[in-house]
Amino acid sequence: MSEPTDEQASIALGTWIGREQAFNTIAHHCSAARVACLKQVRDTGAYKSVSKTWDEFCPEHAGISRVHADRLIRQLTEFGAPYFQLTDIVPVPPAAYRQIAPAITDGAIEFRGEQIPITRENAAKIKAAVNALRKQIERAESDVCLRVPGNITNLQIRFDAYHEDIRQLIQRAGSDEQESGSGLGPLIAYSINKLNELSRLL
Repeated sequence: MSEPTDEQASIALGTWIGREQAFNTIAHHCSAARVACLKQVRDTGAYKSVSKTWDEFCPEHAGISRVHADRLIRQLTEFGAPYFQLTDIVPVPPAAYRQIAPAITDGAIEFRGEQIPITRENAAKIKAAVNALRKQIERAESDVCLRVPGNITNLQIRFDAYHEDIRQLIQRAGSDEQESGSGLGPLIAYSINKLNELSRLL
């Protein structure tokens, strides 16, 4: 792929900065659109028309350090727009987002059978859901740390219990109009991936 010409870079930079109007507002509001704009400017080399280096461009024109800019771009690449939708409402570190990501689909977070759209109008419910999900995960991780490693029989008993819990959730989701089962698909896919990882080790 050929490098963009100076003229193309200038056009790209002008287009993206013009679209954002005040580009350095990214320092105060890191929406997915603004981070996508930043990524476009970096990847096309458009910043070179106004700064010698990417290191210079970030603080001078984006209002943030190069390290921060690259971190935001990595988060956009890994998580997509939903991460920025959520963190615009409630602060969530990347590590914590990875944990609760299975509960987030189609611009909503599932909690106790309810699909909560990730919007500022639902800020209170979203904060409560995120905090509750993180606490559930912390308790589960604590249980794992304290649990004595089991033999094959004990592992099978625990696996059967896990299977039965999911089966009951599927049945409840199918019979209760208020209960949503949309979060079960990602959980089952996650479980299958983990089992496949173990299978490859044999």
